[in-house]
This record gives sequence, structure tokens and C-alpha cells, in this order.
Amino acid sequence: MLAADARIDPTRIAAQGHSRGGSAVLMAAVRAFADPIVGDLALAGVYAAYPWCGQQFLHPHVGGTVVRAIIGDRDEWCSVMAVQAQIRAMALTGADATIRVVPGAHHSFDRHEPVHPEPEARVSPNAPIEFLADDGSMIDPYTGVADPARTDLDQFRTAFRAGFAVVGAHLGGADDQPEVFRADMLDFHARALGR
Repeated sequence: MLAADARIDPTRIAAQGHSRGGSAVLMAAVRAFADPIVGDLALAGVYAAYPWCGQQFLHPHVGGTVVRAIIGDRDEWCSVMAVQAQIRAMALTGADATIRVVPGAHHSFDRHEPVHPEPEARVSPNAPIEFLADDGSMIDPYTGVADPARTDLDQFRTAFRAGFAVVGAHLGGADDQPEVFRADMLDFHARALGR
């Protein structure tokens, strides 16, 4: 574990993830998830790039972890509204949680590759959010019942059966979008790590 390495200041560790990785770092910041695993250790900051926020803790308390999400308003893989909802929910617990929505940007807009279609992509960005109880049990959005046996696959199958599946989506960056991303990312990490 990085925090145990004497060469590293454990109060200055941040995490960054993109897409499902963005989801992972947001989850890692939530104390209901982190406390049973790492006790009172906490990330200084979490930078979530175009995260999928189709799963969110009901009580997204992140303690002192600074949180930033960035997403394009043309993202077809992830719901901008779900990301806004997650960041706002964290902020309502007292967290320093902010979001930046980049105009005209698609998924993976930080890449120096033209926006292009991924015709085989299978996405469901407008499916209902599936909330998680503090013990991590997924709460079925249609019944409101927490089920510890429910899995991501169950969630995805439910979304597809309900007609939320979309085939094909775009990704890539345009114009100065990769530079906008880079500047925002570096700014965030400097602030979160106290530089």
C-alpha cells in the first residue's frame, strides 16, 4: 500500500480514473466503501474523468477528500446528469466536490485523436441510477429493495430489457479539448495536494 511506504506522504495521495475508472475512484472516496478496507486512511483527492455514475452510494460521504469530475456535454457513454447528481450529493454532505462540463466534448475528449464513431459500443447512459446501501448492496431502482446478491450484470440486463440500450457512440477530442482537460486536471491535483 502506498500509504505504508516511508518515501510517500500518505496525506498527499490522489487518485484519477477515466470512464469506469472514474467510477472506481469516486467509489473509493466514499467512506462507506473505504472505511472497512483502509480504516481512517483517505485519499487527498479524486479526479474522475467522464465517469459512469450509474451506481452511487445513498450516503456518499467522502470526508476530507477533494473531488472533481469532468465530462463533456456530448458524452454518449455516460450521463452528464448522473455525474452532476453524484457530485451534488457529495457536496451536500459537506464535501469539496465540483464538476466541470465541457461544451461540445464527447467521451474521451482528453485524447489527441479525432472524434469518431464506435459502432459496436453498447451503452445505456439514460438508464436509472442504481443506488448502493452503506453495506454495498445494490438497490433495485424499480422495487427500492436492497439485494446483496444483485450484481452489475443484473443492473445491465435490467437496463437493456427496459429499452435503455443504445448501440454506437462517439469518442475522441476536438480542437483544444485535450488541453482544456490537461489544464483542469493539473489545476485540480495542485489544489488537492496543496501545491
